[in-house]
Amino acid sequence: MDVRLFLVIGLLLAQGPGDGWWLVPGVRQVDNLYYELFNTTEIWVCLIPEDPAGKPSLPTLVFKAFFPGQLQHRGDDKRTLEAKGPPSRLLLQAQPGPLTMIKGLPTLRIVIDGKAVDLLGSDAPYRYLYPCPNCRANGVEVELAPSILHSLITARSVTGEALGFPMKLTAEDQQALAQFEARSGLAGEKKRDP
Repeated sequence: MDVRLFLVIGLLLAQGPGDGWWLVPGVRQVDNLYYELFNTTEIWVCLIPEDPAGKPSLPTLVFKAFFPGQLQHRGDDKRTLEAKGPPSRLLLQAQPGPLTMIKGLPTLRIVIDGKAVDLLGSDAPYRYLYPCPNCRANGVEVELAPSILHSLITARSVTGEALGFPMKLTAEDQQALAQFEARSGLAGEKKRDP
């Protein structure tokens, strides 16, 4: 066999649920991927929030929803999968942009209409992301409550800090999150966090 075939097979096996957003570039575009090997469907949207001071934005936020099995296609569109119920897991991942170094451990705090929410609080399940086995953590992934996602969409103002960098969501970001919420089967859940 050719070495290239082994390389391609190795890369495909390394690709698993949670990594689909790397395959299709696009900011504010809701996309999906079915992993036949894992019998799992992933729907995601990637956002690059603005820096409130107008500086270049450094963190990337990826909202991901996972579903067991393969979802149904949306009408005649064979590329778009759409959920009819809530996902089994809803995650928010914060990662730095290219050539960005973060100091200390990654952070993820948001302020929704003046109310601060520390997504890495003591009771929130999260994990740090490492680019290689002996490297420092350069990202974080948290379990996200559907009510927090909905609050991000309906809020008048969303600011905060991701990986130590200030950020704010724009109206376009909130619109993309609303599309993600609808495609993920969460649009019916209208409860806000207490």
